[in-house]
Amino acid sequence: MVLPNMGRISQLVLFAISLMAVSCGQGGNGSASTTHAASGYRAAEITALGTGSAGLSINDSGAITGYRTVKGTKQAIVYSGGVATEAAPGYAYSAAFSTDQANRAAGELDAPRQKAFIAHDGMVELVNLPQALMSSARAVNGNGLSAGFFYDGSSYQGFVKNDSGIEAVGIPGQHVFINDINIAGHAAGHMEAGGSFHAILYRNGTIFDIGTLGGQYSSLSSINDSGDAAGTSELGDGTYRAFIYDGSMKDLGAGDGVESGANSINNIGQAVGWIRLTDGSQRGFLYDKGATVDLNTLASSPCKITDALDINNRGEISAVCGTDDGTRVVLLTPY
Repeated sequence: MVLPNMGRISQLVLFAISLMAVSCGQGGNGSASTTHAASGYRAAEITALGTGSAGLSINDSGAITGYRTVKGTKQAIVYSGGVATEAAPGYAYSAAFSTDQANRAAGELDAPRQKAFIAHDGMVELVNLPQALMSSARAVNGNGLSAGFFYDGSSYQGFVKNDSGIEAVGIPGQHVFINDINIAGHAAGHMEAGGSFHAILYRNGTIFDIGTLGGQYSSLSSINDSGDAAGTSELGDGTYRAFIYDGSMKDLGAGDGVESGANSINNIGQAVGWIRLTDGSQRGFLYDKGATVDLNTLASSPCKITDALDINNRGEISAVCGTDDGTRVVLLTPY
């Protein structure tokens, strides 16, 4: 998916929320400690998904949603109990961005325009947004809520859906994106602010602009059930940095790298994301108890872990393993 006429900042926005290179806490100084909840991680490649795949969300039962690539086309999948099931069969394109404990999947598909969907037990529900020219569901939670964004021909607006209807989240003439929603119905994302994008929280009908770490851009990709959130912000020097917001923005540092971005935060405050090294290569990271650490130093993986996309409340991580023939999904299990 490419958003029209938004430039370099928007491309980083898409990288952070779509994780195609993107659903959830306590901040801290990135170099304060080297203590971790796990001594290491067992790495297992999900071979059933093949190359060109990504596990964008993992629930507390270990079920993974995301996509696999079949004959050059992305298919939304739910991987559970060793079996990969297509979440939205019969569509030319689909991708699932989030799953809840009931293995419901939220995502987008071509029908023929891009539309948000919720899938469960072989059933696909298209999210009905009459004014939308395109839409995407980015989050689903255990309380029956889902959230995402849509384009109405003039601007992008967020939405929150429950059993009684759909609530639009936006400001006329400005772009608003919702990327995640927690159990209380509080949402996180980003919005256009004076030509740039700022991270936002949405609570009780109000949008809160939380600002940046000194640059023009920030976005929240994940929010946990305590209301703490994680994302990526531009610094004043133009580089990008992972952060946690728990009432204030806390720079997580970049470990041994020069840039970083956060994709997910769980209910105990662990966060995962990516680090960019000085040579331009990328690694997945874990942030835990004040330290941002390259996951390749914590896990014996069959290939380089280039991104960490989601972490559940058991500390299991859905990661991306970069290979010569394409990306693969790797499940990291703490021990």
